[in-house]
Amino acid sequence: MFQSTSIKDSQEIHQMMLDCLAQLTYERLETIIDDGYKFYRGQNSIWTKVFSFYKQINLLKVLDDLKWDFNEQTILNVNNDKEKEKNAQLLNNLEYSDNPIRAIFAVYKLNEG
Repeated sequence: MFQSTSIKDSQEIHQMMLDCLAQLTYERLETIIDDGYKFYRGQNSIWTKVFSFYKQINLLKVLDDLKWDFNEQTILNVNNDKEKEKNAQLLNNLEYSDNPIRAIFAVYKLNEG
């Protein structure tokens, strides 16, 4: 769940995520993993374990999985009142394995004017 304090911010961050994933390449992902590994190497941190893990696996599969799991069809923006009924149905079934939603963008309603 990605929460924002305004609908505008939520929509912008949603689009930024889609753009970032669409433009993500094997080379860029490899650089991110290499840089993280170098930065955290030798530290007693969960990030050390994370980057060590990704150094050992097939990044092409990771890239494919990211692009498959996070796209226009699998990311839900619940700020659209026109889709309220459809969104409610998807949100009420998140625990089911056939539910396609992998990320949710929403406004923290108490802060929205």
